[in-house]
Amino acid sequence: MTANQDKYTVTTAELSQRREFVKGVRSKIQSIREDLNGGYGAAKGVRQRHEELVGSKKEQAEREKAKNQVARENQDFLQEENMKQSLIMREQDDALDDLHLSVTRIGEMGLSIHTGEWVKVTCVGERVEWNWRSETSE
Repeated sequence: MTANQDKYTVTTAELSQRREFVKGVRSKIQSIREDLNGGYGAAKGVRQRHEELVGSKKEQAEREKAKNQVARENQDFLQEENMKQSLIMREQDDALDDLHLSVTRIGEMGLSIHTGEWVKVTCVGERVEWNWRSETSE
């Protein structure tokens, strides 16, 4: 193109821009080739980056162990709370049973008091009636 610049009608500025572009593309291609052909060094770099992001196998095992420990502690806590709740419900059931017995006894006492008063009123009524008859017969 430089030899036949008049044939292609390309300015010197545009020609230098194209040269810089081709130079940059060649540099990128060379960099990619080096990364691909780097072999063990490139793989080692990838492994290092992976370990930086994810952590080493030891760190992963420690995280898994901590995760399992937290899960066990959560499960133990839930079981303990369930047992506490069951105990509270049993205590409430016992208290309700006691309350039922007390209310039943109070009801029976009220009924017996009512019956006793009725008997007294009836007895007093008969006595008054008996006294009234005896006073009128005299």
